[in-house]
Amino acid sequence: LEVGFIIYALAPIVPFMYLETVVTGILQGLNQQMHSLKYNIFDSVIRISLIYLLVPQKGLNAFILIMILSNITTSSLNIYRTLKITNTKIQWLKWIILPSTAVFISIIAMTLSLKNLILPSLYYVVVGTVIISITYFAILFVTKALKLKDLVFKKRRKFSHSLKKIKNLYVEKNKKLAFVEAKKEYFEEFFKANDFYNESVLNANKDCLNVALKVANEILQKEVTDDCNILINKIKNELKKLCKNSSMKIMCNNEVSQAIKSEITNIETIVDDALSNKIAYILSSSGSIQIDIDNEFNFLRNKLLENLEKIC
Repeated sequence: LEVGFIIYALAPIVPFMYLETVVTGILQGLNQQMHSLKYNIFDSVIRISLIYLLVPQKGLNAFILIMILSNITTSSLNIYRTLKITNTKIQWLKWIILPSTAVFISIIAMTLSLKNLILPSLYYVVVGTVIISITYFAILFVTKALKLKDLVFKKRRKFSHSLKKIKNLYVEKNKKLAFVEAKKEYFEEFFKANDFYNESVLNANKDCLNVALKVANEILQKEVTDDCNILINKIKNELKKLCKNSSMKIMCNNEVSQAIKSEITNIETIVDDALSNKIAYILSSSGSIQIDIDNEFNFLRNKLLENLEKIC
């Protein structure tokens, strides 16, 4: 009796169990298996929690109620996801109202037909199933909720093709997303490489400038230090600018003094070995003029630096 009661109580959820199986397969074919997994995990957590809380107190009735609610919830979530992903709207009249009415009428027809018949249990089940099936499909065909072409394999193949097309669209969408991500990473790497290149060029320019300055500095230093002719030419230029005066004297070191005597006549020199080849003084009654090649060297060095910076 208990087994019969359980079957009787769980019979209404059989369509939901069937729908859940079919719809879960469709979702997996559409690459939506993660959503189906989430729904199953959610259903398992709720089912176990309710069994733990209600079954010890209410017994078998609570278990049957939990099974009914659990299967209806899971199948409803899977159906909702399938409708959403395929962009399909529910046809309430054709899919729910008319089939439910047909089931109700079929059950009444079966009950009335077998009311006065006395048959063995097996025959009773077979005859009842035949009566319900004939009545159910007849009502669906009459109300046009079900058409003959809906049962043709070609129609099912077309529906399968539509599902495959939807799956391809999702695959293409994922490819586009992957391409966008790859493009984003490419541009990030490109800008990093460009910044590194600009920084490298700038550093190379600075290094070239420093090397050029060192080389030029060594050349100028050597020329100015080792050759006193630069100082002699500077003294000549200054004497040309001054009025001739027999009392003019030049104070310099011995090497410069010897060079002046060979280059300039009728001028007295005062030797001071503390002076370098880069410094000399023109002495007169009105004062003295310092000739310092270091100033000339610094001027040339700064001029060279400006020119090199413009080039680099």
